[in-house]
Amino acid sequence: MIDLNSEKKKILIITRYFLPYFPSMGGVMRVFTLANYFTRMGLEVHILTGLGKYYGYFGYEYLTTLINIKYVGKSEGFFEKQFESKSETTLFKSIPLKSINLFRSLLERLSVPDKNIFYVNLFHREALCMISENNIKNVFISSPPHSMQLIGYLLKKDLKTKINIIADYRDSWNTTSIFKHKTYLGFMLSKRYEKKILLSCDKFTYVSEPILNKVEKLHNIEIRDKSYLVMNGYNGLYSDNDSVVEEKDATKIKVGYFGNLNSGKKSYRDITNLIHILLNNEALAEKFEFYFYGSIKIKHPGVSALKGFHINQPLSHEEAIEKMREMDYLMIVHSDPASSDEVITGKFFEYIAVRKPIICLAPLCTEAGRLVEKYQIGIHIDLCNMESLRSALLKITKPGPRQFYSDLDTSIFSRDIQYSKLLKLLN
Repeated sequence: MIDLNSEKKKILIITRYFLPYFPSMGGVMRVFTLANYFTRMGLEVHILTGLGKYYGYFGYEYLTTLINIKYVGKSEGFFEKQFESKSETTLFKSIPLKSINLFRSLLERLSVPDKNIFYVNLFHREALCMISENNIKNVFISSPPHSMQLIGYLLKKDLKTKINIIADYRDSWNTTSIFKHKTYLGFMLSKRYEKKILLSCDKFTYVSEPILNKVEKLHNIEIRDKSYLVMNGYNGLYSDNDSVVEEKDATKIKVGYFGNLNSGKKSYRDITNLIHILLNNEALAEKFEFYFYGSIKIKHPGVSALKGFHINQPLSHEEAIEKMREMDYLMIVHSDPASSDEVITGKFFEYIAVRKPIICLAPLCTEAGRLVEKYQIGIHIDLCNMESLRSALLKITKPGPRQFYSDLDTSIFSRDIQYSKLLKLLN
């Protein structure tokens, strides 16, 4: 807790997406829980974020009322509103929808570093007003989308030493195929942006161990002295006995997946190999029951034939935690080797919170898989290798009592422990 006799510290958190304008809780959980933590620690918290399509609060509407939130932009986003308004004119009515979507896709592809670059000036102006009106000394900018980090660079040029800029990476920018710009010129410009941002910010925080090494190598810079690993985590501070649920007597192995899953050849969460193996091995298909909760899209013609696949609607966070406790294993999926090294999804920590063993279906270089193996809290299976996947599935049995987590103090993975590192970074 901060010293109550001192001047109350203030922080502005800038993030492109926040409740209720994002389709999953996982995508906004870091910023949401960080704002809540800072509030509990006695800080005055302000959030600058954007409007968008309404998705709901996932059971957290009350907590958002405790934070000072400023929404800017348009309710459906820049691209949606632009084309929606123009399509109402006689000229645009004559243009096929397919052509409009193609032009929109092209415009997004050419936007550097991403389509949210069009919001930077708006966010920058609003941030200056909020900083001035509230006498804010600290600004925390969380990305992706990485265009938001340009706001910090502009604020630093405006306010220099009067402001403490913390650039936060939930994912890498130019060192991962997911966010790396697809054109050569766009990539070079995006790299230039990133280097300026990393050199100008006062502190750099990141969620996964490989991120720092990759950005230093890419830009040939040394920023280690101002860089801090602040992982995500689970909510609350649980003891070793919390969230332990007795196993129910059942023959089938229940595997749960929570969050977004858009499975297909172009997806980095593609479970095609898993489906293929289950379709061609009746004994394996009978061995498991897979329960999916969230925004689930599986593009495989044979998925309907798998009686052990149960696809369900998204749940509130509290409901999801209760469902997690009913499972034998909880699953993480990442299928793209080029972007897998730093992957530690938010659900990884929620799985730890309920002390259920994790099945990490991902390339062997994945950070979440490395932690699963290091702390012996589950099984890491190479999703990209069909034979390894088949062999590992055959060996999986129902977890025995205290088989996993037996000697692990899981509090090191709590958000409070991780976020406490950030208090020392504030002015």
